[in-house]
Amino acid sequence: MTPREILKMLHIAVDNNISTFIWGSPGIGKSAIVNQLAVELNRELIDIRVSMLDPVELRGLPYIKNGRASWSIPDFLPDKENTILFLDEINTAPPSMQPVLYQLIWEGKIGEYKLPKGSTVIAAGNLDTDRAITTKMSTALGSRFWNLNFEPDLEDWLHWAVNNTLSYDILSYLRFRPANMYKFDPTTMKGEKTFPCPRTWEQTNKILKSVLILPVKYQLDAFSGFLGKAVATDFIGFLQIKDKLPNIKNILENPKTEEIPTEPSIIYATLGALLEISDLNNFDKITTYISRLPNEFQTVFMRDINIKSKVKFINLTELACYTKWAIKNSHFQI
Repeated sequence: MTPREILKMLHIAVDNNISTFIWGSPGIGKSAIVNQLAVELNRELIDIRVSMLDPVELRGLPYIKNGRASWSIPDFLPDKENTILFLDEINTAPPSMQPVLYQLIWEGKIGEYKLPKGSTVIAAGNLDTDRAITTKMSTALGSRFWNLNFEPDLEDWLHWAVNNTLSYDILSYLRFRPANMYKFDPTTMKGEKTFPCPRTWEQTNKILKSVLILPVKYQLDAFSGFLGKAVATDFIGFLQIKDKLPNIKNILENPKTEEIPTEPSIIYATLGALLEISDLNNFDKITTYISRLPNEFQTVFMRDINIKSKVKFINLTELACYTKWAIKNSHFQI
C-alpha cells in the first residue's frame, strides 16, 4: 500500500479500535505516517520502543499491599482517553517480550492496567529480509494485528514534501530521477552505510543550503553521508545544470517567446524554479510558458501547483488561467 492508502487504513483502525501493524523497509516513513495520523485526529501519541524494555518493566514492578503482591503501572503507558499507543520497531524486541504483548494487543490490557477508552495500538517494524535487526514474530502475536504492508510511492512522498516545504531542488531532481527516491537492496549495497529513501532525503533537505556553499568535493562527501555515493554524485550533477536554465526573469517578461529547454533534466529543474516563485501575480504568465512544454511536463507542474495552492492557501487553481488550462487538458489526470 502507498502512504496515503496506509493513512486511510489507519483511520479505519482508530475508528474501530483495531490493533494494527505496519510492515515496511527502513526509511520509508512508517513513523511519519503514524505521527501524521495523530495530528489529523488531534490525538496524543505515545511512542514506546519495546526493544528498550524488558518484560518486568512493561508488566510493572511488584509491590506488597495488605500482604499481597500488586503491580505498579508504568508511567509511560497512556492514561488519557483517545490516545494512540505507537509500538515502533516492535520486532526488534527480544522474543521474551512477545508474550507480554499478547494481552495488550488483543485486549488492551496488561495485568491490572487497561488502555483508556478510545485508545488504539499501532505498531511498526522492518521486514525480516531487510537485514535490519529484527526478531522473528510469533504467529500468536502476528495474528493479533491487522497487518498492513507499506511501500514507498513517489507521488505520495512528493505531495508530503511540498506540504512540508522541502527544497524544490530535491523535488525537481526526483521528478527527473524517480528511481532514486528509494533505492534499497540489502544484498547489493557494497559497503555503503546508507541509501536514498524518504528519511534520508528529508535529512538531505536540512543540510542542503549549508552544503551547497562548500567546494564540490566536500559536497560529495556530505551528500554521500545520507544518499550513498552514486546518488549523491548524480544529485550534485543535477544541481550544477541550474546555470543552463532559462532566465526566469525573461520567462515572466516573455512567456510566449522565451526559449523552451529540450533536455529533460533542465525541464524538470525549470519546473522546480517556476513552482517555487509561482504566486497570484505571475501565475498567468507562468501558465502561458508551461503550456508550451510537452504535455507530460505540464501535468507534472500543475499537479504540484495543486498541492502548493492547498499548502500556501494562495488559490492558484481558482485563477482563470488555471481553469482554461484544465479545460483544455481535461484528458490528463491531475
